[in-house]
Amino acid sequence: MRQVITITGLGTPSFQSGVENLKRMLLMFANSFPEDKLNAWQHTEFQTWPAIECYTRYFTEKRLAPQEPEIEFEPMVDPHSVLRGLAGSDFFHGRDNHVEYRELSINPSNIRRYC
Repeated sequence: MRQVITITGLGTPSFQSGVENLKRMLLMFANSFPEDKLNAWQHTEFQTWPAIECYTRYFTEKRLAPQEPEIEFEPMVDPHSVLRGLAGSDFFHGRDNHVEYRELSINPSNIRRYC
């Protein structure tokens, strides 16, 4: 179970350039890993435009990070503690699973703020 965000430049040349640069960076990393240890990456698409999809899992297995502290879900993410209940005794929500959500707010003076 994971949370996902898809980012696209809606066809802008600068975003396409960024996607191509990511591919080049991954090729550089690939040379440092055994052939079967690094997953291949391919950009996804949003409608017809190139996009980048990023995700994180909601939970980590406790056996994989026994010293990692548990972090509570934000109330807007799990208002009724459903996710917390799904963790059971074998999984936890830690800092590698945490995602911060921001909203762009523009006041009457046209000042932008993320909160």
